[in-house]
Amino acid sequence: MSIIADIEQQMVDALKDALPSAAYIAAFPDDAGDFDLARYELAALVHYAGSRFDAPRSLSEPGRQDRDLRFAVLLYVRGLRGPAGSYAALESIRQALQNRRFAGSLPARMVADRLAGEEAGIWQWEVEVSVPAPAVAAHQIRPRTGGPLTFTQGDGA
Repeated sequence: MSIIADIEQQMVDALKDALPSAAYIAAFPDDAGDFDLARYELAALVHYAGSRFDAPRSLSEPGRQDRDLRFAVLLYVRGLRGPAGSYAALESIRQALQNRRFAGSLPARMVADRLAGEEAGIWQWEVEVSVPAPAVAAHQIRPRTGGPLTFTQGDGA
């Protein structure tokens, strides 16, 4: 798996622990047209939304950068208020994801939540989460060693 898929799945797992058991929680389906929102009172779908990369950390290591992976949780809910409403779900999502480490990343940061719309009585929200992690070019990953080799008398040196 990739770090993207690992983080996405770990976010899904964290949300399953935080949202009501009747909620449908999953990674966004590959074929969005097959997903039927009408079957659920509350659904939370996680997807990768892209990355931003900072300038290299130093001139001596141009392949080492900080990466800001962005994920979105799309929340679909039939009401705004009450224990099964979007306000409660938005807070549960924030509490489940904020400051949590996913797949060896630095702690996740909440970026924004916003109302995306309402259609046929279903409120649609988007919660944006930033997951900072180092980005290192594959050819620059150095294997860890135990230090320099040294020989002592009797080792054949």
